[in-house]
Amino acid sequence: MEAYIILLIFAATSAIVPRKHQLPVSLILLLMMLLMVGLRDLSIGRDTQSYIDKFMMDKNESFAPELLFGLMINLISFITDTPQVFILLITSLIYIPLFIIIRKEDINPSFALFIFIVASSTYFFETFNLIRQSIAIVFLLYVYHYFKKEKYFLSLIFSLVSIMFHVSSIILIPFILMKYVKLSYIWIVFLLVFSYYVGLSKILFSFFDYISLFDRFADYEVLNRLAVYVRYSDPRTSASTFNLVGMLAHMIPLTVTSLLVYKKNGDQTYFNIFFAGVILFNCFVFFRYAERLFSGLTILQIFLIPGVFESGSKIKRILIIAFLVLLSFVFIYYRFEGITDSIDKPYYKFFFQ
Repeated sequence: MEAYIILLIFAATSAIVPRKHQLPVSLILLLMMLLMVGLRDLSIGRDTQSYIDKFMMDKNESFAPELLFGLMINLISFITDTPQVFILLITSLIYIPLFIIIRKEDINPSFALFIFIVASSTYFFETFNLIRQSIAIVFLLYVYHYFKKEKYFLSLIFSLVSIMFHVSSIILIPFILMKYVKLSYIWIVFLLVFSYYVGLSKILFSFFDYISLFDRFADYEVLNRLAVYVRYSDPRTSASTFNLVGMLAHMIPLTVTSLLVYKKNGDQTYFNIFFAGVILFNCFVFFRYAERLFSGLTILQIFLIPGVFESGSKIKRILIIAFLVLLSFVFIYYRFEGITDSIDKPYYKFFFQ
């Protein structure tokens, strides 16, 4: 726990360092993140062992269509046969390209990394688990960056790179066409309300059934179903293992971010792609891999929040600071809650010993 609190404090402090001094402090922050993930104990992360198994297996096995990931494994195997070094080097493929693309944007790099750490979508902690997808998501940022700048050939190249690290990127890349959509504030609010209705409808309908005078005493299964939704989610569907509080803990911060970073004027490419991810996540929140899939769109908040903070009004800056303080408290609370024996918690053991 202490390591994460130190990381959080350093990230928050680095974010307020003047831009002209950002390079050294942001590099230190990046190195801290890289080492915490890359030098973790090999038992941490629900997918870590499967990556190690791929690294140690017969190198003739096909990785199609994720050919670049297979190529990276084979290249690293020529350098080392040590699993810990493999994890460190493959983790570098997440954080070094991430830092480069952040530097290409006209934003505070430490601020962007701070958002990467505390965002409710837990991008930082998912790098303990989802190595391939985390690499692919970082290269999606290059796709969005070059498409926004109308450098379509480079955007295409990085699209192929992203897909060849994780094929799920092929679902997200078409959302670059959101560049040509114009969203008004009224439409944003309407779509957010609609997405909450769709995403939480199972819970809402169960609740309305429960309070109904006709069903309240006639059908005890309704009460049982409501309890399942609220506490665990519905085991009879491909539902998320999030409980209701967990779902709202992701939906509400994404919603607040949408409202804070919206700008009526100027290029809305990043916002539109991000907002598409928010709406899709809210609508499909009950599905097991919704957050994982659509994080390739919502990741753009690491560009949006620092950009709006620097260019926005004083009131908007105050609201963003208050929002990030709240997220930081949630970050700390969830780290305490995360100290369990579950291998699904990528941070449960190594840094707590």
